[in-house]
Parts: sequence; C-alpha cells; structure tokens
Amino acid sequence: MNHIINKGSAFGAQAKRLAHAVIVSVFTLTVTVSSSYVLLNPSVAQAATVGPTNVQAITGGNSIALMWDLSTSSVANYKVYRNSTEVATVTPGQGVLDAYKKGNRYIDTNVVGGTTYQYQVKAVGTDGTESPLTTAVSATHPTAANTTPVPTVTVDTTGAPDLADLTTNHLKPEIEIWYPKMADAFARPDYTPRSDMTIWVGEFTHPSGPVNGDANANTGLIRMTPSYLRDTPGPTGGTIVHEAHHILVGVLQNGWMMEGTADYAKEYFLRERSPRTSKPNDQLSEAYTVGSFFLNWVRANKDANFIRKAHIAQHNGTNTDAEINTFFQNELGKTADALFAEMQDQYFASAAPVVGIGTKCVETLGTVADGVDVKIAPCNGSNLQQWNVLFNDVVNHSTTAGFQIGNSTLHANTNYCLTITSVAENAKVNQWNCKFDGIWPEGEWKTGANGSLINPKSNKCLTTAGGASTDGTLLAIATCNGSAAQNWTVWYTNSGIDKRYASDQTFRTALGRPTVAETTSGIFTYKGYSNGRAYYTTRSGVREVHGPIWTKYNAAGAHTNYGEPTTDQMPTPNGLGQFNHFYGAGTTGTSSIYWTSTTGAQLIFGAIRSEWGATGWEAGPHGFPTTSEAPTPNGLGKFNSFQNGG
Repeated sequence: MNHIINKGSAFGAQAKRLAHAVIVSVFTLTVTVSSSYVLLNPSVAQAATVGPTNVQAITGGNSIALMWDLSTSSVANYKVYRNSTEVATVTPGQGVLDAYKKGNRYIDTNVVGGTTYQYQVKAVGTDGTESPLTTAVSATHPTAANTTPVPTVTVDTTGAPDLADLTTNHLKPEIEIWYPKMADAFARPDYTPRSDMTIWVGEFTHPSGPVNGDANANTGLIRMTPSYLRDTPGPTGGTIVHEAHHILVGVLQNGWMMEGTADYAKEYFLRERSPRTSKPNDQLSEAYTVGSFFLNWVRANKDANFIRKAHIAQHNGTNTDAEINTFFQNELGKTADALFAEMQDQYFASAAPVVGIGTKCVETLGTVADGVDVKIAPCNGSNLQQWNVLFNDVVNHSTTAGFQIGNSTLHANTNYCLTITSVAENAKVNQWNCKFDGIWPEGEWKTGANGSLINPKSNKCLTTAGGASTDGTLLAIATCNGSAAQNWTVWYTNSGIDKRYASDQTFRTALGRPTVAETTSGIFTYKGYSNGRAYYTTRSGVREVHGPIWTKYNAAGAHTNYGEPTTDQMPTPNGLGQFNHFYGAGTTGTSSIYWTSTTGAQLIFGAIRSEWGATGWEAGPHGFPTTSEAPTPNGLGKFNSFQNGG
C-alpha cells in the first residue's frame, strides 16, 4: 500500500500551496441577510387562540388607551380589568368609528397622574365561555406637568348641520384622546406642539381644483368635506388623527415623510387599520401607507427611536426629498432612498419559482389583465415564472396567517396574484390584481400538509387540472388529497442562499429541491436540499456541496468539524473528478474532499493535504486520494492512500 504519512511535525513548515486551475478565489456576495428564508411547503399546525393578544396601554392627556388584537374565536364581548377589578365590557359592533366597532379598545379616563395601573382583558365567547385573562400590562399615568394637555378643539359644521353629531361627538373626542398621546410620544419635550385647532366641515378647493370627498390640514385647521364624511363615516376616526398629526408636526409641506409619519400614527400608534403589505413595485414617493411601512421597518431594524427623530426633524423644517435623504444619511449612514431599496431587497429582491408536479414551474401566460389563466411549464428562469409571497402578517411573515402569491414582472405598477374563480371543485385558478388592503379570501393561501397550498375561502387545495403533469396544464382547486399534483414548493426570498437559488440555475440543479427551512447556528447559515446543502457565511459567501461529497462531508461532521465550503462543488482540471474546499475548524485546517467514480469521496486536510498540494494535487505523482485521512496502525501518525503511491 502506498501512503503519504504525517508523523506529527515531520514535514516541518507546510509547503506553499500551489496556484493552479482548481483553485477558485472566494468572493463574498454583497447581500443583506436580515431574516431567514421561509419555506412554505411544510405542514404547520396552529392552535386557535381564544383570548385577545398584543395588549398595549398608551398614556397621555387625561386618559389611558388600552388596545388589543381581536380573538380568533367568535366573541360576544371583551371584559377589561384594572388592578384585578372588572371596569368595562367592550362589545364589537357598537359605535360609529371602525376602530371602535371592532371592539378592540378601551379608553380609561378615571386615572390619576403618577399612579400605576395594571390592565388585563378576557374574551367572552358567543357560547358564554370565557378565555383566561391576558398577562397584565402596566401603565403609569403621567402627572399634568409631564404630559401634553388635551387640546382645545372648536367644531364648525355651519355648512353641513347634519354632520354636527358625527363631528362633535366622534371626531372631536378622537383628537382629544390621541393628540396628547402622539405629542408625548413624538414631540415632547423636544418641542411644544400647538394646543388648539378647529375642525371645519365644508367644501374647499385644492390648488389643483375643487375637492369632492377629501380632508386636509392647515395651520390649526382641519378641513373635511361633507361628501367624504357622509360616504365614509367609519374610517374618519383614522383620518382625523392623520390630519391632527400634521398640526402636531407644525410644518406643512408636501413630502413623503410628512404623509408617512401621519399614516404611521394611524396604523401603528392608533392601530385604526392594519398596515398595507409592502409590494415589490412600491415607490417611496407614494408616501402615505408606503412611507408608514418603511418608517416602521427603519424603527424595527435600524433605530428604535427613529420615529421621534423623524418628527423632530420635520418640525425643524426637513421636508424635501433632498433634506430627508441628508437627514437619513446623518442619522443612519444611508439615504432614505438607499434604505428603502435595502428594505425592498430584503422582502422582494429576487422572486422565485413555484415548483410543482414533475418539477415544473407555475407560469403566467403573460397578458396584463385580470382573469388570465396560469399553467405549469418546464422551469426556465423567465420572469413569467417568478413569484413573490405577499404576507398578511407583514411583521412575522407567518405562513399560517395567510399570504398572496404574486407576479410583479408583467406591469410596472401592478402585481397579479393566483386567485380562485369560484369555490367549486375543479374551479380554475388564474391571475387577478393583488389586493394590499386587508385580507383577500379569493387570493389568499395557507400552508397545509404534504406541501399543499390551501385557499381558506374554498377550503380546497391548489392543484393542476385533473392532477395532470403535462406541459401547459392549467391550475385549479380541488379537495385536498395529498397527491403529487397538490405538492408545491413556494419561496419567500430574502436571504443570501435563497437569492442565489432563485437566480442561479446551475446552483438549483446541483442542489435539487429544498427539504428543510434555513437554519442559523453561530456564524453558519445553511439550508438542506434533496441533493445536498447550501451554506452562507460572511467570510465565504454562498456555497454549495452536493452528491457523494456532501454525503462524506455530512458523515464527517460537516461544518462543526471542517467549517463551511469555500468553493462550490467543481470539476478537477483533468475532468476526472469533483472537489470542494472547506474553511476548516479546530485542528483540521483548510480541508478538501475529492471524488472520482473509482475512488469515491475522500477527505484530506492538514499537513498531508499541504504536501499533496505542493506536489501538484491530483495532477501530481500521487493522483487522487483513495482513502480519507486515518491514523497509522501504530498510532504514531496519520495517512492517506493515493492512486499512484506516496
């Protein structure tokens, strides 16, 4: 038997590694990995929640506002407890304003400055059963010297007497409740916002012409048209807070941050409506809810105090796009435009295929219109086969909370989503304009067993028509049966591994289909596939290992013992084999696994690898290794055997 043997330090200093064709320079992908990629084909069970969740108490002015997320059960009312004593019953469906119709809030005006209160809520079901009390939330009501006083609000409905009750008894109290709380959160003590304002109801004119059904704010004046209040009496609670927010900022100019912070107040502070899901073709210039979503992303990912900073900057005159970009650059090291692009890259930078029966991809027929059929076709990486997952739960990206599956490549300003045409068995699924305000049952999907995608409105699974795998077969819904025609792999792409998988056909072919969700352990992020595993580290970028080399690497302890791959699996220069290099871990140092059809996959590292490399690797006198490194029989050294001796 012929060996190269390592007897401790017998080789002295390791030989300089030769530079030749098999050595590949390592590059690092310039990607931001901020959350793991979510595989949407496992079955995930979710227990029903009886009680309310996300209870929050906000202080300011002369009251404490208590809010919660609604129970998923059928609820008759909610009971509110303060310091273990029941103080109120809140019944959904009562009141004029949408936020209060939901039954998810209570305003406690019986409070004393400097006093701390503990609040809990329970849900009472329509069957009379009660949920457990929520975990107590604590709120200390500020003293008068430490809070913004309730503003003086004048109402003028001379031009629309029929709206006097709505304006006086519903809109005015909204300002009185929420203006001090916004001021305490966003302004005080950095500046003192205006303490009086007027709600004026009447027709008015924008610079662009007459307005029918609108609202806006000027210095100390909120203007609302009668037609708007008559047509949309529910959401006006959020509208009045949005407009009062402009008065709080005190500088009224047209700019995305002005409208974005006002919608932030409505969506994340008042919680009057759910934030609209971000979509791939959003533009920051759209302001309003797009700006709100972006500002909340900045708060959550960059600077927890950024919302307050943005308010102060606006109050001090930061409003134009150039001024806003400078402000962002100074505070966060990047312009607003750059950070918005980073956010979109995190959510939507690379769409990915939806893969089903026969390893074929879902493909839109490419027509920019609602009602167009969708089919399966051989995967080809084209835009017509690229789909984004648009989550209902924009914070946690929960697959069980529902999502839409949309293609954003057909039109610059429109996403088209997979949508059922009816709830009937075998009804077609085609493309319709995605909806981004609230849940859309016809276009909503949830994960089920065996890789299924369930439409909750029909309670049926996405399938190919008739269960066929023929090219061009249209999509439909059918009773869930666990068949191959109902097994789909859907990706929500936001990690370095998945961006490469979505964009690199060779990478996809080598690894096969994903089998498990992405995992992070220390410096290593990795994801399993049917043929191997992909790794991401900041030092080596995104690399893959597959086939027999992956089997050998995994059996030897994978990254724990040998570090991550520093190359993809590649052919040797003579074309007779394959190899991966690995970073190494502990005493192993830089390692490699070489494979040929006659030698199998063999592991080589340390001094023996260095000596072999110095003599020309597999092209040198020894050829390929025929064994992995092992101890000599006498235990005094280690060896690898080679094709041509050592």
